[in-house]
Amino acid sequence: MPMQTNAVEYKTYTIGAGYLVKRILDQLDVVSAIDQNLRYQPEIGTTYGTLAQVIIINRMTFDPQPLYHVVEWAEQRGISRLLGIQSAWLDDDRLGAMLDGLADHQAEIWRAIVGKGIKKYQVELEWLHSDTTSVYFEGVYEDEKGQPKHCPFAEKIGVKVNFLIS
Repeated sequence: MPMQTNAVEYKTYTIGAGYLVKRILDQLDVVSAIDQNLRYQPEIGTTYGTLAQVIIINRMTFDPQPLYHVVEWAEQRGISRLLGIQSAWLDDDRLGAMLDGLADHQAEIWRAIVGKGIKKYQVELEWLHSDTTSVYFEGVYEDEKGQPKHCPFAEKIGVKVNFLIS
């Protein structure tokens, strides 16, 4: 006698690294570090610190998206549920404003996150090395008519590199 089976339908969802990355961001208190340093916050039911997690999670996947695709990406990956936000809050104008705020306070935010990481993971500071250098730029450029024009200015930028030797 043949055995009767019921058809079962499955739906696959791509979760990705979001849940793992969220846990690490929580341990490093990234949301708080960002929110304490940004003077302005969006006029929605969350903060820039929470929205920044979306960008961080997105960039840590194998399929990072431009800002104008983040809404769709977040919906497909369950990010809004993971972070307790609405996908509509992830429009590219709002995310761009958040990135501008982060750029203005990146040193303070980075210092807070690294400090938390050093304490949380008991990093021995004798293994941490920091070095600085600078780079000098100058050159010849074309004017609006395509003619060579020497620019008398020179641009100098500083670069700091941190190494954790293990």
